[in-house]
Amino acid sequence: MGLDHVCPICHGESVHDRSVPNWGEMRCCTSCKLVFANPMTLPESPESLFSKAYQGLSEYVGMEDYRYRINNKDIINFRTRTWGAYIQAMAWLKANVPRGSVVLDIGCGVGYYLAALRKKGFTPVGLEVAKGPVDMLTDQGFEVWHGTVDSVPHNWKQPEVCISFFVMHHLQDPVGFLATIRNKFPTASLVVVAWNQYPSPQKLTAASLPPRALAWWGSHSLRKAMEKAGYQLEVVSEPIAPSEFEMPRIIRRLFPHKSRSWWYYILLSIYRAAKPVVFWPLKFWKRPRARSNTVLVIGKP
Repeated sequence: MGLDHVCPICHGESVHDRSVPNWGEMRCCTSCKLVFANPMTLPESPESLFSKAYQGLSEYVGMEDYRYRINNKDIINFRTRTWGAYIQAMAWLKANVPRGSVVLDIGCGVGYYLAALRKKGFTPVGLEVAKGPVDMLTDQGFEVWHGTVDSVPHNWKQPEVCISFFVMHHLQDPVGFLATIRNKFPTASLVVVAWNQYPSPQKLTAASLPPRALAWWGSHSLRKAMEKAGYQLEVVSEPIAPSEFEMPRIIRRLFPHKSRSWWYYILLSIYRAAKPVVFWPLKFWKRPRARSNTVLVIGKP
């Protein structure tokens, strides 16, 4: 078995999962079930790749919505505050971390969680590889390091907790990334949220494929990666999100994701508030539990 066929997490054997046009293939580890790209190498540095994506200059399919994110930051903030993983992570922080503590958001993007942390009384600092969001957040008064975790000086900050949301699928060396966090911030707990992502062929999009997504994670593979990096796991969860996907299907189809504005999410809030009252006679009706689209893991050093 060639080197590229070895699982980057547990170093176990893997099997072919599916071909990826203009790239290679996705392979599935027979042990930890991580699905990873072969080759698992970005075509350029993360700083260059994601800076171009936020500027709308990326030549790669599946990277287009980064430009949308930076131009619609407030709408995205409103929407993501309802995600189950964000709610559970914030609840854990409020219960376990003193107010005023430094929380480092690694891969902070356009800063929606930095703003939430500040509102809850924490001291948020960020790290981001893309230059555009760093400049924007710096202008808003946030302290954000531009670069990868490897480039952070050891004496830069000493956070009580590090968080990293929806970054794991971008990484060429996931265990190395986690181990670097463990080494740079040896006393900090780590909260990681990843997509619970194994798309069916019918739902497979360019955003699920390289170069944007180099791996598809589940709770077992994320747990294994955290343990390999030296963390003692406290929480492993697949939170179900009361998200905008609760909205009736016809409304979602009439108003695609990128055309939604403030009024859509206000309407969503009204719909959620009214739903328990309108449908109270059906409250004992049992529906199959939805599959979570996220995995949350919290580890202590």
